[in-house]
Amino acid sequence: MRASGKYLYCVIQAEKPQEFGPLGIGGREDPLTTVHWQNLACVVSASVLDDYPVSREYTMAHHRAIEAVRKHFPALLPVCFNTIAKTEQSIIEKVLRPRYQEFLDLLDWVKDKDEIGVKTYWRAQEPVFKKILEEQPGIRALRDELAKRPPAARYYEQIDLGKQIEAALKSYREREGRRVVEFLKIHAAEARQDPVYGDKWILNASFLVNKSKVAEFVQALETLGAQSDGNLVFKYTPDGAPFHFVEVRITWGEEAHVPHR
Repeated sequence: MRASGKYLYCVIQAEKPQEFGPLGIGGREDPLTTVHWQNLACVVSASVLDDYPVSREYTMAHHRAIEAVRKHFPALLPVCFNTIAKTEQSIIEKVLRPRYQEFLDLLDWVKDKDEIGVKTYWRAQEPVFKKILEEQPGIRALRDELAKRPPAARYYEQIDLGKQIEAALKSYREREGRRVVEFLKIHAAEARQDPVYGDKWILNASFLVNKSKVAEFVQALETLGAQSDGNLVFKYTPDGAPFHFVEVRITWGEEAHVPHR
């Protein structure tokens, strides 16, 4: 029989034991329960002691559990994926008790804030290339010159043109991304950017927004969309747990952690 432990999802402030349903990671429908130290609690489920693969199935299970807890406890601190304790006592002795005040301070910091994810992409590439050609007369001149030559006589120059266009596209994407972030972060407490993949995507960012300013933030998104002549598309995910701004990291030997910043 495989040894079992406790999988950690998040830290909340709660006086009494809590249950959040059969949402435990691993597909066994283990219930989410709490381990307490004074008025601080860690949400856990029974789990094997093996590490879980970093796959969509397991990371989504981790996130779903945290979002389920957040429906009842809006202020919470997500714990890093794949954090497993051998016993409840080790959670108390190595996590909750020594970091009690740190966690209370962080819970106070996030209690009135939501994470809003923003993804931005170009609806079509043609207007983007048109803009690049307008801004880069050298690229435009080389393109026009190569168009006059037969294919065999423009091979190497065509490769160079492609590299120039790729570099210009990267620069334009980064500039557009910065513009969007600068416009939006006026309405946010903090902002974080993640890498983007694919030619159309220009921004993958998260913003920590005070609940009182969420409507203002969404209005700013709509303003950006209206200014983009229809080619800049914004998708946003509101009211999320602060995954990109707080992540409790735990080691079970010498205690170590990474604070929210």
